[in-house]
Amino acid sequence: METNDCLVNNGGCWQDKSANITACRDTFRGRVCECPVVQNVKFVGDGYTHCEGKLVALDSLVLRILELFFNLLWSLKISWITLPCFLCQIKEALLIRYI
Repeated sequence: METNDCLVNNGGCWQDKSANITACRDTFRGRVCECPVVQNVKFVGDGYTHCEGKLVALDSLVLRILELFFNLLWSLKISWITLPCFLCQIKEALLIRYI
């Protein structure tokens, strides 16, 4: 007879009772404790005692912004030596525009 090992003491896995999130996943041969992905938030940790939420979409957005930034630098032929000056110009332009 197949039983759900996650039903008893959450299978010994991490859980957030207030958010109703668990790292316990019932399998054919028992259970596995692995941090879940819930509503675009990937939880990372050992799955037994600790899982911490990390926004997946934000990571991909930051990587895309960095990719666009470095492509811009490359197209403008800005070297690492002149980069600090270029960043100061961007900062000043943003401050003037939004103040």
